[in-house]
Amino acid sequence: MRVPGIIFLFLAGLTSASFICAEETIDINSAPLEELTKIIHIGEARGQELISLRPFYSLDDLDRINGISQGRVEDIKEQGLAWVDPALKPETETAEASLQSYENRSPSTADPGPLESDPEANPKEELAENKNRRTDNPPPLSIYLGAGIIAAFSGTTILILKKKSKKEYNNIEL
Repeated sequence: MRVPGIIFLFLAGLTSASFICAEETIDINSAPLEELTKIIHIGEARGQELISLRPFYSLDDLDRINGISQGRVEDIKEQGLAWVDPALKPETETAEASLQSYENRSPSTADPGPLESDPEANPKEELAENKNRRTDNPPPLSIYLGAGIIAAFSGTTILILKKKSKKEYNNIEL
């Protein structure tokens, strides 16, 4: 087999693996109604209600929708289509409450200026805390399948090229 043939096979493998990995997911906080109806147990009426109840900080919050029980939430999770951006966090206080607390502060609590980093902060503890955080939706199985296909194909290609170059090296006359 010639090298261009191997390159063609490699590119074909990458292309097919990318199609496997391109599984569709739907962010329930930004998707339009047409996409939301692809999620199991979400029809047009529930999709409209979902849109009106946004934002959702977890897939477990879907039980706020009329007719969506915890069992149906589990079905939605198993389908693997719906997801919530883990970076989306609930607001701890509204802007109005923040403004009110600023206005009511005592004069002795002057603005401290720029914040300095905490010298007692332990980065290892922060790392452990971040490790223990769980997201609602693990990566789909197709990502692992695609990565496995790419790895197997790449390894096979390397072995073929190595064998071919070894043959060509042995055939060189000195």
